[in-house]
Amino acid sequence: MLEALNRMDKDDKFKVKILMSSPKSPWKDQRELVEDGFFIEGKLGDDLDKSIKSLKKTIGKLENKDKIRDNILFYDATPDFFLFITSQWIIFEIYHVGAFQLKKEIDAVQCLGLGGHVPVFKFAAQSPMYNYLSAHFDYYFEKNLAEKKLFSMDVKLEESLNRGIIVEDVKNNFESRGVSLSGNATIGNEETDKWVIIDGEKIYIINKENEELNFYDGKQNKYHVETLKEWLESRQESITEASPEKNSTQPQPF
Repeated sequence: MLEALNRMDKDDKFKVKILMSSPKSPWKDQRELVEDGFFIEGKLGDDLDKSIKSLKKTIGKLENKDKIRDNILFYDATPDFFLFITSQWIIFEIYHVGAFQLKKEIDAVQCLGLGGHVPVFKFAAQSPMYNYLSAHFDYYFEKNLAEKKLFSMDVKLEESLNRGIIVEDVKNNFESRGVSLSGNATIGNEETDKWVIIDGEKIYIINKENEELNFYDGKQNKYHVETLKEWLESRQESITEASPEKNSTQPQPF
């Protein structure tokens, strides 16, 4: 992991994406409740806390730490399976609630694995399963989701998008479809070849596809909670707000 994060720090074309169950998620609490019967109580919460601290420490030494922290996301959903994806293959393990044996009767145990084991599958990039599982990951990873396509424009507009400028041609295209962007509308580069226009509660997605810019109606992904960068910033704000005045004789927080 350290080697991959170091490479991402130096190479704009190389990305590491991480999805983690949110410490705030009720699904995390439910999963922890089930797993507590098989492991040390609170193990999932402790594991999450250790992972976050480890990532914070590792990434904190890198030059482009904010960019990398924005590629580590917390989600709020029931876990289905574990995925490890590269450009060449994908490893898939079904989620088994931390144990193979769940249903206990008087003197019998029902085993949910295959022969007492949970199988791990590996699919090559040419496999249909690779495409399916990658799409599943991408859906949960996206902060904002594209829905209905509105219109397309020339890829030459990419420069103005990168500068955060909504040019008149873009506004006119929206108006021709009954949408008037307000003066408060902003545009940002969410990731490579993807931009997001936010205008109040409305979201519009711009994707660079097949050498043209496609504009879509968008919506927030209900499963997305926050990025690691946002999580760390909120924790820092909480510590700052809880800190006593400089002249106070009370002990300072660590």
